[in-house]
Amino acid sequence: MTQWSEVILLVRHSQDFDQPIRIASAMASAWGIRVHVLVDQRLGLSDPQIEEWLKSLNIPLFSVRTERCTDVIETCLGMSKAPMPQPIVVSSYEASLFQKEHSIATAGEREGSAHPDPDLVRLIESFENPILLLRRGIESQWPWPSLAVPMSGESRCSQALTVAIEFAQKLSVPIDLIRSLAPSSEAIHGDEVHHELEPMLEEFITHACPFASPTDRRRIRQMEVVASESAEAFLRHPLVREAGALVVEWKGVFTAGHAEILKKILAELSVAVLLVRESAVEVSSLRAGRQLG
Repeated sequence: MTQWSEVILLVRHSQDFDQPIRIASAMASAWGIRVHVLVDQRLGLSDPQIEEWLKSLNIPLFSVRTERCTDVIETCLGMSKAPMPQPIVVSSYEASLFQKEHSIATAGEREGSAHPDPDLVRLIESFENPILLLRRGIESQWPWPSLAVPMSGESRCSQALTVAIEFAQKLSVPIDLIRSLAPSSEAIHGDEVHHELEPMLEEFITHACPFASPTDRRRIRQMEVVASESAEAFLRHPLVREAGALVVEWKGVFTAGHAEILKKILAELSVAVLLVRESAVEVSSLRAGRQLG
């Protein structure tokens, strides 16, 4: 299990308070670490105001460190360069910005054009540790009822599943795996898929999490196959819609033409999204969700 140094909460907007700090505080409590709140100075909040806000939410002040910054992203990235252990980040985002970007992209966005929230892109492209993204204006489920992990060929989902198991153990929630297959694949015809799922799942866990204990593996509740490789089929799947959080492994490239499914997830889904960088070492050959990174 990873021992994170702290949970960093980024406060860049007035809506980045109530629910994000509750979730960040609960995560920190589960790991026995503190919350480090980085507040954008442009919000004009004084230290006493921040303390009153924490007290109003019944957040113990001894478990939280607050810091006002001129650039919360740069401060966060600087903290990630410290020696191990490393922090984990919680940040809110504006879904409409990704909806706008997707509509531009489908109309023919040129390579290298700017994203409406360049600071967020800078964070998720540069930060090496997991980042929990919470959609502004939406009450995410908490405690999470389950974690959903898409199984991907290019992204391999090895690191995502490892992190998902750790979260599932700490938060006592089940994990659902979702694998997308092309409609022409022989594995989804007739009864074959039912015979293939169990050995496929065992093979995946063996390769992706070779050091997971039997207790860890029991957190994986099921694996379902989606007879489509389209983003729409994945986004409509009940296990995705009903999850408390989606654990997504990706390559870290967010420019035009990359991470298209991830952008659609952020634009369309209300569930929390836990971004996990893919491992540099290929440990699984299972294929699905080719556009995640």
